[in-house]
Amino acid sequence: MTAATRSGRPRAIRALLHGFVALQSASGMGHRVHVDHIFRRVVAALVHAIRQWSLPTIDPTT
Repeated sequence: MTAATRSGRPRAIRALLHGFVALQSASGMGHRVHVDHIFRRVVAALVHAIRQWSLPTIDPTT
């Protein structure tokens, strides 16, 4: 695993948390939603993405 891969995961987690909290604190969701449900779904999507980072990648230049 490369350093870029290792550093990308914590950055993605921080970005998700920061963005979600910033939107929530600014009432930026825009409509009535169950925030806990949305947060769980977003976290689940991030967990899925992080698991994919550990898979071998395809070199787009080949």
